[in-house]
Amino acid sequence: MQEEVQKLEQKLQEKQNELFQIQRNNCRKKASFPKSKETPFVKPQKIVLTSSVETLKRNLELMSMLTGVEVQSYVADDHC
Repeated sequence: MQEEVQKLEQKLQEKQNELFQIQRNNCRKKASFPKSKETPFVKPQKIVLTSSVETLKRNLELMSMLTGVEVQSYVADDHC
């Protein structure tokens, strides 16, 4: 009888350990590590401005080709 009680206690201990492991694994899955806050994206102004200037130059070039009128810039001896 005593041996049976010991076997049952041992089984109970094993089942408790198994339950603990299952609960531990479930908590690991649920726990999400705090993500580091990303710095907000800053639009690169220089690229946008360069692109805008290049677009304007291209438009002026197309207009001068279509109309035959050449536009002078404010800089001496510089044509757009």
